[in-house]
Amino acid sequence: MPLEPISITTRIDGESFKDFSLFHSFVFQNILLGISVGSIAMLVLAFVNWIRGNVPILLLCLGMSVVFPIVYYQYFKRKINAQVSRSEVDQKDLSYTLNLDDNALRIYAGPDKKYYKWDDLFRVYRTKKYIYLYTKEGAAFTVRLRDLEGISPDELWSYIKERTDQVKEIAWI
Repeated sequence: MPLEPISITTRIDGESFKDFSLFHSFVFQNILLGISVGSIAMLVLAFVNWIRGNVPILLLCLGMSVVFPIVYYQYFKRKINAQVSRSEVDQKDLSYTLNLDDNALRIYAGPDKKYYKWDDLFRVYRTKKYIYLYTKEGAAFTVRLRDLEGISPDELWSYIKERTDQVKEIAWI
């Protein structure tokens, strides 16, 4: 049974840009996995050095396993903040309208129009604050859940899940 079409207007501001950049890098591109593997390797080396009684190397490995992820994350956040400042995202009108119906997703950004069949979507993620509609590996449209009018986030998520199987919910972000 066809459902009513849904129209959502979303504005991308500095906060949304930062959140998407963090999500895309740490979750979609699995940078978090790489950082975790590096930290685990340092913990294994610390354990080996504990067994051998090599306390200075043990302490160095333990320190690196904790400090490296923190430093990397802070560096990444600083880079994103600088990019937001340079691009002046908050001063620009970066908004678009998404029209969703049984057959397709239509995006209107000013005079530009894009059309994607549901089967064309690469992946769709839901977090606590957003739904990211990836049209290909490096390109996504963001739906801020606080922008929804007339439909709840759960209703929108159900609507999307009924049309594509490329969905993944990430509750911890």
